[in-house]
Amino acid sequence: MTLARWNPPQLTSGRTRDQRVVDWLELFYDLIYVAALIQLGQSLVDDLSIEGIGRFVVLFTLLWWAWTGTTFLRNRIEVDDLAHRGLVISQMLAIGALAVFVDDAFGEYSAAFALAYFFIRLSLVLMYARVWRHIPQARPLAQSFLVFNGISTALWLLSVAVPVPGRFWLWGVAFLVDVSWIASPRIRRQAAGVYPPDPVHMTERFALFTLIVLGESIIGSLADHEVVADTLVHGALAFIVVVALWWTYFDDDADSPIVESEAPLATVWTFLHLPLTMGLTATGVSLSVLVLAPISAPLASSDAWFLIGAVVVTLGAVIGLDAITRSRHFGVSARQRIGPRIAATALLVLVGVGSQALTTTSFLALVAIVIIGQIAVEVLFARRADRAMRVEVDDVLSSALVETPCDHLSELGDVGRETAGCVACTENGLIWVHLRHCTVCGQVGCCDDSPGRHAAEHFLSSGHPTMRSMEPGEEWAWCYVDRVGVVTASGAIGA
Repeated sequence: MTLARWNPPQLTSGRTRDQRVVDWLELFYDLIYVAALIQLGQSLVDDLSIEGIGRFVVLFTLLWWAWTGTTFLRNRIEVDDLAHRGLVISQMLAIGALAVFVDDAFGEYSAAFALAYFFIRLSLVLMYARVWRHIPQARPLAQSFLVFNGISTALWLLSVAVPVPGRFWLWGVAFLVDVSWIASPRIRRQAAGVYPPDPVHMTERFALFTLIVLGESIIGSLADHEVVADTLVHGALAFIVVVALWWTYFDDDADSPIVESEAPLATVWTFLHLPLTMGLTATGVSLSVLVLAPISAPLASSDAWFLIGAVVVTLGAVIGLDAITRSRHFGVSARQRIGPRIAATALLVLVGVGSQALTTTSFLALVAIVIIGQIAVEVLFARRADRAMRVEVDDVLSSALVETPCDHLSELGDVGRETAGCVACTENGLIWVHLRHCTVCGQVGCCDDSPGRHAAEHFLSSGHPTMRSMEPGEEWAWCYVDRVGVVTASGAIGA
């Protein structure tokens, strides 16, 4: 890759482009942030009091919000020049320094923590200043964030010189200023409508960040332990718990599209990832403690509730995501998605209540069984919905297919498919049920049972009358004009 010495930022909102992917610098950036979050989680082990948990929540929220701010900008702006890399790397350096001070951020190192956080916010302000300078059409949005972030950044610098407890009050004011733009309908309209985000890139970015947190959870729970029978058994159970939580989020929620609504559900979707990543981080830290316990030793109540609370927070975030997104399995309702999660949450609380009578081994096994159980119910609902959809499609086909094709089908072409999936669905964050491709030009679209109905949309816009199924084992074609189908001789696949 050739790196331009000075390549001004480009606004991505509203541009027709190839699908963006998360780049290497973004992944490197995320790794540094997650390392700081894990370090923060380790400090929670030493203080499981109400005050200790409160400090963890406050500091985690500050770190997560700083990551979100830079991610929000990078989603709308494409840039990879020396100036941008310098700002990102300087922010990563500040994050590394912050990780050193986070253990005692409310104590001896509070001034150092505030100074490190100031530099994190300052780099974001400078990024928005570059946007304001180089992209005139994006100045209304950039100016708004320059004002909010600029005031917040100044307050963080001021807090360094203010003694405790006034320093902490300034932190709170700075954070409120940082998030206050959410209450502005004008800025929300700009962020969502005038300068809309790239949904595919944003979904991938949050999913990868969550995946890194999960990976660190596994490493934290299994690494640096003496290899004995106790840790092997508990390590295996901890691994199962983490994998089950991965399945819970990534199998259906990670890339599920947000349902259409007048409410700012995109903002809700974003903020639900705060308790999600916080719960996953706390889960990993809790498991690292339980892995060390002897098999026959009684379970400490605080250790049990630490894990239960972390998993419940994680499931609560997933429940929220279930409520505002559409399942990838067409026909699975929000109630069917949420129900098993709520039941699992209730069962986990019951396990916590009875934890005093359990050993660490039996406790971890029960937690794993409960999480796996709600996955099993979810899979059952999905299989039933997919089977019902298949029967419905087959019924429609059996009643529509005819032996004698119409004029359009008699001239069926042999055009190859342009893509392997529905590009329109990918660009709009939708999930298709089945795929079809135009026999005239080869464009791929989703079926009428999919939310986008892009195959039919292509017919309406182009006038190309016939399409073929791309589903394995299906050998039929359909004419939109005469509304009849035919079983093809060569089949839909490979045509």
